[in-house]
Amino acid sequence: MVAKTLDLTRGIFETGRRLEWTYQLASPIRKKLDDKSGPYDQLEAIKQWNQVERGKYIWWTPLSTLPKEPFSDLYEPLVKLMKNSHVEMQDFSDIYPKVNVPVMHITGWWDRLIGTVDTFIGLDKQKNPIKNYHKLIIGPWGHDNGNFKGNIGPVNYGKKADESYSDLIIKWYDHQFKGKELIFPKNKRVKLFILGSNKWEYYSKWPPENSENKIYYLHSNGDANVKNSNGILNTKLPNQEPPDTYKYDPKDPVMSLMLQNSQTVPMDQRPNHNRNDILLYETDKFQSPTKFIGNPIVKLWASSDAKDTDWVVKLVIVYENDMPVNLCYEILRAKYRNSYENNDLIPNTDPIEYTIKLRPLGINVLKGQKLRLYITSSDFPNHDRNHNTGNDFWNDNEFKIATQKIYHDVNYPSKLILPRMKN
Repeated sequence: MVAKTLDLTRGIFETGRRLEWTYQLASPIRKKLDDKSGPYDQLEAIKQWNQVERGKYIWWTPLSTLPKEPFSDLYEPLVKLMKNSHVEMQDFSDIYPKVNVPVMHITGWWDRLIGTVDTFIGLDKQKNPIKNYHKLIIGPWGHDNGNFKGNIGPVNYGKKADESYSDLIIKWYDHQFKGKELIFPKNKRVKLFILGSNKWEYYSKWPPENSENKIYYLHSNGDANVKNSNGILNTKLPNQEPPDTYKYDPKDPVMSLMLQNSQTVPMDQRPNHNRNDILLYETDKFQSPTKFIGNPIVKLWASSDAKDTDWVVKLVIVYENDMPVNLCYEILRAKYRNSYENNDLIPNTDPIEYTIKLRPLGINVLKGQKLRLYITSSDFPNHDRNHNTGNDFWNDNEFKIATQKIYHDVNYPSKLILPRMKN
């Protein structure tokens, strides 16, 4: 589980997942109330949502006027959740000092709840000696703990990646309650499946200590659009370069490349390459294997003529056959750039530096492969559309087209910071 809700949502309503989840959870309530407005069985509810209801309700505007019937008695909690998307719902930080039993954290590189690593970090900062017995496992998996396999997307990471969630739990309990040996090397508490190497590696902590920042600056001739991009990532400081510009229309958002249940998995990113509102920057082909483990950070200099907007960054591996597959991403709502408590709307069209911390990464980029960075302003329905008006999204019926600019020059050097392992 993530340490804080806002570390997962970034204060933005997860339209696809929240609506489906609420519709599904309403099934037993409908049965209890003899409410015939939807299925009584949760599996039937998932089927009904995907086949009939999903395409209708994710586009509903404004969301606060959604009909009550499909969500039964969960309608009011759903609306409350919308209105409080920017409010912290859970914060485990005050619990960390009270934890006096070892905790096993299990997640995947594409798990939407990979923020569990923050819980591991929070426990690790405590002076309690029990912290030496906490463990963290990150595999090449998504959120489905019934499918811990190495082939959940277009790349097969091999049989070594296959695990059984129940087996992992049994081994942990056998270790704790029966004294059986847990296969972790001495003084190692973190077990990571490194993509590219396609093998498990052990570390003493997260993030691993033996890393350094590798900085890649964004460059282009002012035409980094994904259709025919001249966008570059390299280590050279930019000089005088024109910004890249695109229009973001919330009525035509970039559609999320993910499962129908709004869960993230590795996917070929080329289906979105026909758009005018995605920028692309990429490295040259790597000349030797290079390992990155940790959280990438993007320092993005950007401007918008809207009162509020979103910035979405996605880091991708480009394989030798030119297939781009997502590694990690993040979204930032401009008005939350300083805090969730204050709505700091965009004051003017001057460039603002946004700091965007991406989700965890663990990959060995091999010779002949490239890294790519996509930048856009929407990821729907993974996250709700920003209407660009500055108004409350859940009660806003207005949409505004925003002109977005990404800067990469001597004064505004946008950059990608990657945690490169030294050895």
